[in-house]
Amino acid sequence: MPLHFYNPEFFLALAFLAGILALHLLKKSKTVTIRFSSLRFFTTDSVQRTQRRKLRKLLLMITRLLLVACIIAMFARPFISSKSFNNFQNPNASVFIWVDQSPSMEYIEKSLANGQRAFDLTDSIAARLPLSAKIFNYDYEAEDFVEYRSANRQFRSVHGDLKLEKVFNALKAHKRYSSYPVLIVMSDFQEPTGVQIDSLMSKNGLKADIIFVSLKPESPWNYAISNVDVIGREAVEVSTEASGKKLVNGKVRLLTGNIGTAPVKMTVDENGTGRVVIPFSNRENKICKLVLDEKDPLQFDNVTYIYSGQQKRSDILVLGNTDENFVLSAAIHALGENGGGAVTVKSCLDVTSSNIDRSSVIIINHPSVPCPGLEKLLSSRNKNGGSFIYCLSEDSLDLISDYSLLRKRFPEIGMLKHSLLAQPANPVLPDINSGLWYGFPEKKLSQLTIASYAKVLPGIPLCHLSDGGVLFSTTDDKLGARWIFSAIPLGVSNVSTIWQSAVFVPVLDRMLKFIDSRGASDRIVIAGYPVKNPVLSRKEKGFIYDSDGKPVVLPDRPEIVFQTPGIYKVVASDIPVSFINVLPDSMESKMNFRTPNLSKTLYNDAVICGAGEILSLTRQKSTGVLYYLPWIIIGLLILFEVFLWERVNSNGDGI
Repeated sequence: MPLHFYNPEFFLALAFLAGILALHLLKKSKTVTIRFSSLRFFTTDSVQRTQRRKLRKLLLMITRLLLVACIIAMFARPFISSKSFNNFQNPNASVFIWVDQSPSMEYIEKSLANGQRAFDLTDSIAARLPLSAKIFNYDYEAEDFVEYRSANRQFRSVHGDLKLEKVFNALKAHKRYSSYPVLIVMSDFQEPTGVQIDSLMSKNGLKADIIFVSLKPESPWNYAISNVDVIGREAVEVSTEASGKKLVNGKVRLLTGNIGTAPVKMTVDENGTGRVVIPFSNRENKICKLVLDEKDPLQFDNVTYIYSGQQKRSDILVLGNTDENFVLSAAIHALGENGGGAVTVKSCLDVTSSNIDRSSVIIINHPSVPCPGLEKLLSSRNKNGGSFIYCLSEDSLDLISDYSLLRKRFPEIGMLKHSLLAQPANPVLPDINSGLWYGFPEKKLSQLTIASYAKVLPGIPLCHLSDGGVLFSTTDDKLGARWIFSAIPLGVSNVSTIWQSAVFVPVLDRMLKFIDSRGASDRIVIAGYPVKNPVLSRKEKGFIYDSDGKPVVLPDRPEIVFQTPGIYKVVASDIPVSFINVLPDSMESKMNFRTPNLSKTLYNDAVICGAGEILSLTRQKSTGVLYYLPWIIIGLLILFEVFLWERVNSNGDGI
């Protein structure tokens, strides 16, 4: 373990030792010659005392030089650089603190939110640092480290990307970065955060001691409203997730203003998902609030908003082989006004980014050739809400291309493969009372036959086959977009008769209703992420109102950020009134945690500790061996010097 010093500049004072030594050597006693007639009166003790006196003076000089050197070393403050917390006691240290302010840090444990616990911990660390040390905390608004000011700060979560790359860059650009920097990262380290930190360190290393303070809950659990579907004007279907603990008789209510429906009870298994239908008379277009009345430790995801107005279908893009997809376009047109806005059919070679940007629902059916525009869209980190219906190919080679595309949004997806049936199978609906199949005339669609289909569909099954396989499934991707997967092509195909049957149009109608059913809003976005400004560059000035009807002040920029989840109303004289549903990031509700991987060579000097551990480390101001060692040596040298002092006996002779 290498020895270092907090204040090495004090060793410049060692130059004085050379001066002291020079003075000692130059200051020699003069020899005086006295002639004696006889030496018989001189004893041998006198000669020995003279020799001892010379030795004592030499030892005294060495002792005093060592004493001065030890005093200088004490002011230089030695330490062994084996742990990051050593720099806490460096009077010249610069301590930079970043607190994760994502919504998951609202998790309440022992009557205190983890975010507030991090703020209080910052105050405690500041109180334990040397007075001359500097401490900085990261300011999300300024996007920079600012000097710490204790003002009993109250934690307020911030939706959106953590922007850790900006945090790292702000640290490296700071004027105190070269002054013994210590970076303290306080977070619950949800899995995406840990992965992002490792990724940034691999390409953007920091020359600083790093202390990761884990505020992960001891026994994490949470209930969350994960999805809401408006079923025509009759009901709302609510999906709830139970993470880490079973939900028993949870109560869900729908509120319109101050009027609410009777609570509907639901039970969800641990780490499972449950659904419940709340009937209500939807005769007026209003903003409604859904509430899960449970005192779980994370409350932000117990509330969501919907707009109860008549659903408005979005523009639809059908992407793939145009010869096979004309039947999809015809079926959507057959729905009339219920089919939505414009329907565009494009091949992978002809589709443009403009076609993709204008479409809120994209049906991907047998792309067959590489599609750069689609690949760019699926690779994008833009969290604007969107909807996809992905129909898997009937050809094994094309299925490999499907797998490659889907991994861009679903990296955990398993390898897709075909199942060729000995006997044709029929679709079997789970019921005819919920979500997708509400009011459908029959459960088993015996007029449809399936000869083969793709297996290992991601998400929750929406429809099975008579052989037990999954025909349709649904899930939301990591960016908040809703997906429906079909195990068969929905265009012209040899593996099924769905495109030739009488139920083709009703099935497609239900799919479009389901995928477009999030509270009937015109657009879905994720809180905290930039989206296109809906009122910028209008002929007439537009306005945006929040869920309470209050006007929202937004900057005059091409992109804006909605920080608070809810329903926002967009009003401008030259466009129809529209609604934007701003949702929290669903990943913030997940109880999956991952601290940075210190086994990698990314961190030269880093530790992971808990809140109590870092306080105990910073509390050790004067308990190190190296703190006492200079004092012990100085004490011994002083005793040795006293021992070397010349004493006088009763005869007046020095001894």
